[in-house]
Amino acid sequence: VSPEVRATVFGWVRSTFYEYFQYSNDNMDNQVRDEYELAVIPDGYRLLSMVEMTDGKTYLFANDSGNILRFAYTYGEKHDSLFIKAEDYEQQVGYVNGILADIYLSTKEGETSVIAWQNRENNVLLRVYAIANRTELIEIAENVRKKE
Repeated sequence: VSPEVRATVFGWVRSTFYEYFQYSNDNMDNQVRDEYELAVIPDGYRLLSMVEMTDGKTYLFANDSGNILRFAYTYGEKHDSLFIKAEDYEQQVGYVNGILADIYLSTKEGETSVIAWQNRENNVLLRVYAIANRTELIEIAENVRKKE
């Protein structure tokens, strides 16, 4: 099944826009707005800041080497879009706790890679950005939990 068709079933649609992968959501049926967090923060990282927006949150973590790890989630309102640059990234498919995920691995040493997946229950798009390999990205993503 193509990513566009697969995503349409769940609300977020992935398409290509110039050198970007674009995630858009036209679904307005978002009634439940759970909050999410990284239940386990990778060794050496500490929380720098949290930015709250009307449609989600972004958490920034840093380590002593200056590497940034970003965890974000977005519910998306009508005509909301998210862009992930496709140039210099190898796109792969993986799983986060059994949920299909898009993985974007940087082809440049020391550059940030991305994993994106969706919680179908409330149509939220979750992402982790980090200087990490495929396995590390999946491990970080599998530690995302709903806040109690």
